Formats: sequence, C-alpha cells, structure tokens
Amino acid sequence: LLPADPVRQIAGRSATPDTVENIRRQLGLDQPFIVQYWHYLTRLLSGDLGRSYIQRSEVTELIVSRLPASLLLMVGAI
Repeated sequence: LLPADPVRQIAGRSATPDTVENIRRQLGLDQPFIVQYWHYLTRLLSGDLGRSYIQRSEVTELIVSRLPASLLLMVGAI
C-alpha cells in the first residue's frame, strides 16, 4: 500500500538482511495481513494509533500538537 517498504526506510540502505528481518519481526510485518489488521483494529479501539515510521514518535502526539492550528483554521472557515 506504500510506495516503499517501511522496514527499509527505518533500517536504512546499508542494513543487512538480518537487521531488516529483525525489524520486520518487531513490527509484526512478518505476520499475515489479516493478523496485522486485527492487531491494528484492537489497538485503535484502545486509543493507540501507533508510531510514525518517518517522524518516529507517537501518532497521537503528532495529532495533538497540530490540533490548535487545525481548530483555528476550521473556525476561520466557518
């Protein structure tokens, strides 16, 4: 679904195949898609949106940090 492999982006270009496989296993990307999706849904229902692969921080924190500007724009549009 992504144009690039997130594991390769996390590990970097010079990563060994073992490193890539370890990261893939830690993230649960070695499991079937339906299992990954189930884990995502159960975490989502508990309020855990996960981590950003690119910014390496919690997605909830990223959303909260940008919420004031978004609300200001929304109020201005009304």
